[in-house]
Amino acid sequence: MSKTAKVIVVANQKGGVGKTTTTINLANAAKSTGYKSVILDFDPQNSATKWRNRADTDSKTSLMLPDVINCANDDFPETAISEAKENYDFVFIDTAGYVGNPNETAFNQISEIILTADLVITPMTSGVSEYESTLETLNFIEAISEQHNHPVEIRILVNSYSKNRTGTLMSALLSKANPDFRWKAFEEYIANSVDYKIAIDNGQTALVPKVLKTGESLLRIFSEILDIFKNQEK
Repeated sequence: MSKTAKVIVVANQKGGVGKTTTTINLANAAKSTGYKSVILDFDPQNSATKWRNRADTDSKTSLMLPDVINCANDDFPETAISEAKENYDFVFIDTAGYVGNPNETAFNQISEIILTADLVITPMTSGVSEYESTLETLNFIEAISEQHNHPVEIRILVNSYSKNRTGTLMSALLSKANPDFRWKAFEEYIANSVDYKIAIDNGQTALVPKVLKTGESLLRIFSEILDIFKNQEK
């Protein structure tokens, strides 16, 4: 992979699909693998920023975690992203549910963010409504990238996966036989885990012993991300 910093945007217009949790844990996976990583928090709820503040109560733990920069009130995302790229290997961007938002400022912000991306990750949980919302997000991302001639790699990340409860449904929705589905998904998925969610509430990540299996999944997902960028450079 080249020395140029990579920008990874985590986006889905639907709330509750794990955007912030995904952003935090993938940024942490990058740092634990030896890369300098930062999270730019463009979500007005400031969830990633609040998480980092909780983590700062333990200075030893804090040193092992990615940096977080609060950008929620930044009207010029491209400037903040360009500055971050000068100091980090990976810039992860946590976004709000802005897709389809009638607010012009919000719409312009997410559009500008997408145009800086090397990779857009769209987390989705099981369910028809979640799937339909994700389709709208993916179509929006494609429309913006095509309108501005900025090709961007897109990957779906299946979140809160339960083999017994959601396996059959997810397989059907993401099947190549589904005429509505033309995007790629990560081979690895995030299993449904209460401890995984609690770890974030406690200012931790999935790379702790109690949720080690989820942490291993995230490291494999980050490995897939590295492969995506290596393939882009061939």
